[in-house]
Amino acid sequence: MKNRNPDDTVTDTFPKLKSSKEWLEPQSLSFMEALAKEDTDAAVQSILYRENYIMKELDKYLHHYDFLNTRRKEMLYKKWVERVADPLQKKIIEKVGSHKNIKKRRRQELDNFLKHSNKKVMTVTYPDS
Repeated sequence: MKNRNPDDTVTDTFPKLKSSKEWLEPQSLSFMEALAKEDTDAAVQSILYRENYIMKELDKYLHHYDFLNTRRKEMLYKKWVERVADPLQKKIIEKVGSHKNIKKRRRQELDNFLKHSNKKVMTVTYPDS
């Protein structure tokens, strides 16, 4: 991609030293544009690489954050079930189950009342007329 001196590619030696006259001659505009384009392309590739890396790291962090948040909610729900929902459910079941005991007790009290009333009625004596 880089423009190299043809002498360098053949012999893999250091480039020839240029004379002061060659240094002072203006380079062609297309050569300068090519160098600028290479620098720009390299800078853009570097920026894209860094951006891609940042996006991957951010995505990994967000997935981890979501996992931890979900786990925290699960633990809070478990504590809530143990401390609130289960005791409340037990009390509700006791109250609903005690309904049968209440009916049984009411019947027993009614039977006792009726027996007592019947005894009272029988013990009343009327005077002979």
